[in-house]
This record gives sequence, structure tokens and C-alpha cells, in this order.
Amino acid sequence: MEFKGLQDTLQNLTNAKISQNDIGNALGINASTVNTRMKRGSRLKLDEIRKIEKAFGVVLVGGTVMNEKAMRYNDFIEKLQRLTGRNITVDEIAPFSDIGRIALEKVAKNNGFLSDTDIENIERAFEVRIKDWGYKEGSSAIRLKYYPDVYLSAGFGVEVQDEHFEMTVIDERFLTSERGMRVRPEYCEIVRVSGQSMYPEYQHGDRVIIDKNDKNLTDGQIYAIRYEGQCYIKEINRAGRKIKCISINKEYEPFFIEPDVDFEVFGRILPRIRL
Repeated sequence: MEFKGLQDTLQNLTNAKISQNDIGNALGINASTVNTRMKRGSRLKLDEIRKIEKAFGVVLVGGTVMNEKAMRYNDFIEKLQRLTGRNITVDEIAPFSDIGRIALEKVAKNNGFLSDTDIENIERAFEVRIKDWGYKEGSSAIRLKYYPDVYLSAGFGVEVQDEHFEMTVIDERFLTSERGMRVRPEYCEIVRVSGQSMYPEYQHGDRVIIDKNDKNLTDGQIYAIRYEGQCYIKEINRAGRKIKCISINKEYEPFFIEPDVDFEVFGRILPRIRL
């Protein structure tokens, strides 16, 4: 994703005014640097995308914000104080923020955006509901578990070490099977891809949706699997009693899973989706 157009994209799709200074605060750089990178058409790095997502409480899907309206600190705190009937300081809500007190003070000072995770944590702590999470009848916005630190290897396997998850909002229309059938969101989760063996279909850092209700292996489909303690994303084909795990990138050789070994299917990767 390029810097160019990022500001307009965020403003148009969150229905909020976002300055280059806001973007700079999220990335830890000054507004002039943001402006320069926008003019040059620089691309956002993966860690920068993560910072933008966390700061603005959004998920960048194919260069588009798939989320509801972002909420600035002043709007949030005003509603929180109205619902609780008292003044509330940064120090009171800081223990429930993932970014910590110092970063939260900066957000408050600049009237920056609170992430969805922080909003949820504070809502639970104060037993209030402030943000409309999009469960209105007829709405296409749904919420899924997103594991930002869980990776499926497109190469030689990675271990799952951290299963911290966040709730994120996407368009329900993404949840469609290969046959065009609707996939039930309660069975879907989002994780990341590591490595380049599934390039160009999936690249390192891409987010993919797993349908955990679809674990019956079908030849030619792509699945999230665990084999001997390692997690993979691979195209699957049967080879007698063995399972052939294929990489789309032909520079990577396939490997075979023998019967009666440590093997688990997490679910099928939803087709044609790269978040």
C-alpha cells in the first residue's frame, strides 16, 4: 500500500478528518516526512501498516479501510463521562489501554484516534457501551477474531507462540466459499502469512481468513494445517494414503505427510481473499 492516497482513503471511509500530523503521530515521524513520502509515492512497510491500524482502530484491506467510523479521543471521553456522570482522566483509563499511559497521553493531547481494542477494554472496565459496533439489521459489517502474532508459514513452517487476538471489522461479503455460498462468520478467524512459497497468490504479511468449519480436505484447495508442531498454508492434494502439500511458488518443492503422524487441519483458506 502506498502513502499516496492514504490520507484521503482514511478520511473518506472513516468519515473523520485525518491530518498528516495524525498519520505522523501513529508512525512516530513528523508531518513533513509524511508529506515527502506521499509526494514520492513511497510504500508503507508491514510494521507501518500495523501502526496505522492500531492508531486508527482500523484494518487496511487491500488498501481500503474496512471498518466503521473511527473515534477520536475527545468524542470517546465525552461520551464516557456522560454515561458515568463524572470526569474521567487519562490515568483512569490508561490501565485498560494496550498502548500505555505515555502514548495515551499523546493521543489525548492531539485528540487522536483510539483503537477498537482500547475502546472495548475501556467499555468493559466501566461497564458501558459507547461505540456502535455495527450489529444493525441489514448491516454488512461483521466482527472476526484477528490473531496479529499468529503466522501460517508459506515456506518451511512456523510455531504458534502467541495466540493474543483482537476483534476486527470486515465486510461480510468477503465470507464466500469457492461455490459462492455464504460462510458462517462464527467459524472464521484471521491470521497472517509468513514467507513467499505461496507467491503470487499470498505474500509475506498478508492476512487470510480461515473457515474452521471446513476441514474436509479437497484436492486443489488451500488449507491452514499443522504438521509436526509447525503451521503451514498449502494447497492440498491426495496421493494415495499420503497428503501432498504444494506451494504455488514453484521454487519450493512439495512435501508429503505420511499417515498416522502429528497432523491437524485448522480449516480452509477462503478463496480470492488477501487482506
